[in-house]
Amino acid sequence: IRLFINNIEVITMNNLTIRQTFKYLFIYILLIKFGILAYFVLITTMGLELSYVQIAISNILFSIIPTVYLLKKFKIDWKKDLKIRKIPIEQYIYLIIIAFLFQPICWGLGVLVAELSNVEPIRAYKFSFDSFIYFMIFSNIITPIIEEIWFRGLLFQKMKHIGNIAILINGVIFAIAHLILVQSSYTLLLGILCCYVFYTSKSLMAPIFLHFVHNSLQNLPENNYTETYYQFIRNPIYIIPFMVLLILLMCYFSKKDNKI
Repeated sequence: IRLFINNIEVITMNNLTIRQTFKYLFIYILLIKFGILAYFVLITTMGLELSYVQIAISNILFSIIPTVYLLKKFKIDWKKDLKIRKIPIEQYIYLIIIAFLFQPICWGLGVLVAELSNVEPIRAYKFSFDSFIYFMIFSNIITPIIEEIWFRGLLFQKMKHIGNIAILINGVIFAIAHLILVQSSYTLLLGILCCYVFYTSKSLMAPIFLHFVHNSLQNLPENNYTETYYQFIRNPIYIIPFMVLLILLMCYFSKKDNKI
């Protein structure tokens, strides 16, 4: 973290270039992935149990602290620079519907890619008090805020001048950053969705909320999903109606008064 901090130049959001944005994003990804991995190795080497508390500590050290420091160092204003502004109530309802329609698509893609690549699909976790608290606070709330600040609030805003292709590129970068093939299969679409709602709403609150609802649905304990559901999403034909509804809904709201 010290090396990360020492290499930060004195810049602001206004003079932050796309090259510098990629540079700091790359450093952040290294921190969040390899820093946490090194922390886990250290914990196990010391003979300590790797619990959700330890995972939470690693997130604070390698994700939250560097991000907060960067925002302070860049003198980034939450409203002016990151565009974190209030959105109408109807937009929250719209984003919830999008998140629910996206779930079968998300799980279906994950299962399909897992089967094609012959790896174990990502499934929901077993419920416990520690796991519930961790996923509620860190995965469902903090992670969406941090990731949307980096990928939409910073990166996408520095890329949007190149046109609509910036939405696709941002989604690809977001997927690559997750490193896990199965997870990247649907985070590509999630990144595109978040970019789209940010672009149309002009508020980072929209993708943060969409990301929050998505993660909350993803992180429901496994006893909330039946084997019938997993069998259902394995068939791509059943996913197509959800994709059509999702596209139609997004087109409708994007044209309505030029808002979401």
